[in-house]
Amino acid sequence: MIIEILTPNALSLDTLDFYLSNGWFRFSNSLFKSKFICIDEKISEIINIRLNIGDFSFKKNQKRVINKIDKENFKVVIKRSEITHEKELIYNKFKKNFKGFVLFSLFNFLYDNPKNPVFNTYEIDVYDEQRLIAFSFFDSGKDSLASLIAVYDPSYKKYSLGTYTILKEIEFCKQKNISFYYPGYILNNNPIFDYKLKIGKTEYLNDNFKWVHYEDHLPESEKFSKIYESIDLIKEELIKNKIDHRYYINPFFSLGYTDYYPDKFIKGLYVYLIFTKKELLNKIVIEYLIETEEFCLSIAYKTKSYEYLKKMQDNSYFERSSTYLNDIYIYNLNIMHSKNIKGIIKKIKILLKDENFYIF
Repeated sequence: MIIEILTPNALSLDTLDFYLSNGWFRFSNSLFKSKFICIDEKISEIINIRLNIGDFSFKKNQKRVINKIDKENFKVVIKRSEITHEKELIYNKFKKNFKGFVLFSLFNFLYDNPKNPVFNTYEIDVYDEQRLIAFSFFDSGKDSLASLIAVYDPSYKKYSLGTYTILKEIEFCKQKNISFYYPGYILNNNPIFDYKLKIGKTEYLNDNFKWVHYEDHLPESEKFSKIYESIDLIKEELIKNKIDHRYYINPFFSLGYTDYYPDKFIKGLYVYLIFTKKELLNKIVIEYLIETEEFCLSIAYKTKSYEYLKKMQDNSYFERSSTYLNDIYIYNLNIMHSKNIKGIIKKIKILLKDENFYIF
């Protein structure tokens, strides 16, 4: 599966360890496992990483960050997580630094149902006298710790508070004899998260679900290469056959892999919409589906029924670019799947000539 989502009603510390070791990460009140993400107008492959605390010791530059904070006499508090208005205000100022899907509030980030929290979540707070200037959240298992988010007041940027809270989380691991620290993931074709590799010697989860030491580079994923070959092939055939089209990255592809909703959302990472003689609610859509390695031709329509899903997050990042498909589309009719793009193109040409197509 490209994406898997699990929303547990309860979660033991041992069970969290198991899921983290198998490449799952936290999203709101769910566990999420995905191979891909939309950032910087392209699709990137997610590579899970972790730090073996037994092999870790603080570097000189990390000690300098800690000493710099200590000299300022900032107060540090580690306690069970709590969402407050003060934290929400800092998050609201800081969230413009995040890319991709950014939830509007910390409340959305941590909870679907705060009355039934299933994760063992802590926070690290940093105070300048009575003023909260930074905080981070993390989940603790029996033998693992998963870093969730680090936020700081932008006016205190010079103190490297994001790095500081990461180091304090690692220190927490050492104090509690926790073996593995999970800082999240890096991307195969984008250095945006590579700062996590500077923490210490990291391991990454390979395609065989084995944790191996990260060297200078990662082996290229055959599946990822196949995606780009296939979308280029679609483009070549559309141009060759003079079929008007528009190409988009679909940031909502994960919805296509959920079973929570009665409708079926388009699930392709990359989507081609075909222009027709009339402006229609329904669109002809071509996708390449990774899990079956097939081209998919369908009729889909834009829906407003799920606008609340977009409102849960700050969608402005995607709306600033015409590369992203900014609307949520639902399948109306699956027409055909094929390993051969030429068969898909042939069917599109028939559809475009068929006047009855416009009654869909």
